[in-house]
Amino acid sequence: MDSSTSFSGAQMLNQYSSSWKMLRTAIRNSDESVWSYSRKKWFFALTLYHIIETMDFYSRSTPNSMEWGKRAGYNWDDVKDPSTDILPLLSPQLLSNYLMDMIDRITSILISMNDESFYSKDGFHWFDSVFHKYLYLLRHNQHHLGEIAFVLRATSNVVMKWT
Repeated sequence: MDSSTSFSGAQMLNQYSSSWKMLRTAIRNSDESVWSYSRKKWFFALTLYHIIETMDFYSRSTPNSMEWGKRAGYNWDDVKDPSTDILPLLSPQLLSNYLMDMIDRITSILISMNDESFYSKDGFHWFDSVFHKYLYLLRHNQHHLGEIAFVLRATSNVVMKWT
């Protein structure tokens, strides 16, 4: 750990690294039947995209600059049916590339923060600090990874290891 990197930032990065490994496992082990799996308006591929897109959102310094759906080429305001308007746009390659971009961004942010900046506020006014925002995002990712892990185990007998 660099002396300018906060202990909290380094520990947070360790936890994110584990969740990113699980995300890569999910993307890599999803055949077409799993990728297209849906139930009661819940979509496997869209949930993976949602995890990554939410990392994009919260890794910014303000919520105002996010264009939801842009990376996959859609606009939520135009979506009538996710199964026909979004799912055909999502591929394992798109999600893998998007995830790598978010890993690079979040890693850069977390290793560059000292304690003062980590515990300061940014444009996400509903969080007490940047630390709180990144902790929330980690919990969000883990929640959805649990859903993903369940579907992988139930449909293709793939067991995602807790890392």
